[in-house]
Order: sequence, then C-alpha cells, then structure tokens
Amino acid sequence: MDKVVSEALRLPPQARAFIAEKLIESLDAEPGEKLSPAWIEAIRRRCREVDDGAVELRAAEEVFAKAYLALEGDGYQFRSEAPCRDLFCPFGAPSC
Repeated sequence: MDKVVSEALRLPPQARAFIAEKLIESLDAEPGEKLSPAWIEAIRRRCREVDDGAVELRAAEEVFAKAYLALEGDGYQFRSEAPCRDLFCPFGAPSC
C-alpha cells in the first residue's frame, strides 16, 4: 500500500485530485449511487484548494476537540454510557 501512495503522490495535481475524488466517492456512496454534480464540484474545488495551498489543513483531533468544546458550551451533554474514550467515538468526547 505504501508503494501505491508513494506513486500517487508523484502524480500531477490534477491526477491526484481525480484519484482523491474517486476514492471519496467509493467511501461515501452506496454501490451504484452517483454523486451529485454539486458534490463532484465541491470535491474538485477542495482538492484544488489543497493542492494550491489556499487552505490550511488541520488535524482531525484538533477539529473534533474544538467542536466538542463548542457543543459543551451550548449545554450539550455527552452520553455517559459511552463504550470507549476514543475521540472519534460517536458516543463520547475527550472527557467521557
């Protein structure tokens, strides 16, 4: 798998964006279901922004931690019966 990633990273930006689009489609769509033109354009735009350095990428852990804090500030209560302490667990938060 490392070889595939390494080779893909050597491709020109447009080719990497195309591959990224196809990979995202494979994760988000049911078999046989097509992405809407709006989603396809959004994916292409985001790939261009990343390739051009127009956007700042942040670690998912940072983004989720900030979101959890914002939710707590709005009075949202995380479920105490969370089965784990994983930051990405849909039942928990860093403090669960």
